[in-house]
Amino acid sequence: MGMKQTIRGVATGVMGCAALAVIGVAATTALVSPASATPLLSDQGSYTFDSKSHLDWLDVTATQGLSPDDVLNNNGVSYVQDGWHYATASDMLGLFQDAGLTLTASGGDYSLNVNAASPAGGVADLLNLLGTTYTDTSRSPYSDSFTGGWLRDPASGRIDYADLELVTSDGVTWINYAAIYTDVEQTTVGDLNDGSFLVRNHVDVTPPTVTPLPAALPMFAAATGLMGVMGWRRRKDNAA
Repeated sequence: MGMKQTIRGVATGVMGCAALAVIGVAATTALVSPASATPLLSDQGSYTFDSKSHLDWLDVTATQGLSPDDVLNNNGVSYVQDGWHYATASDMLGLFQDAGLTLTASGGDYSLNVNAASPAGGVADLLNLLGTTYTDTSRSPYSDSFTGGWLRDPASGRIDYADLELVTSDGVTWINYAAIYTDVEQTTVGDLNDGSFLVRNHVDVTPPTVTPLPAALPMFAAATGLMGVMGWRRRKDNAA
């Protein structure tokens, strides 16, 4: 897929060129933020909860290597059958924004430019929460983390695509990237570096809180019952 090859080609070029590395240090000095949940996003184990949109986002790695057809037809997985559905490009843009990322619109697509001023923490947080579908640490000291996945417009059936990439070296961010591509060519064969962005309306799995009865309440009820029985007997004796 051309767009993915272009992005990963940038990463390869950065890691393979010492002169560019020197320029990059001067241009990009943002340190990598620890990968942690943002105020709006929380890790729920196999999915991420967005408290603003009230959507659960399934980890992309759960569908890694499967094509959209595989997911939609429940081939080897049952997520759609279990209530999950494809996120739209609009859903994805909202998730990026809730992670603190500001993407620029261009011809229907959206992107956070390479080495943009936005903090790397937002990209790192999403990679940590959603899972990485591609990791390359073979070019030490560089580390390349990438997540790519399919989106789908339910009305038209249009297939879109989104990805995130973070390249770091010794605590310095070299590539801090996020993008949404609309109306891409659909593939019927799964790519090991891609998954699907699936969502569902948030399911609250917190058990209901049981409010304990005051300690004196059972004794009060018993005393009230006893008084009722005594009153009944008194009325019965008087009638006799």
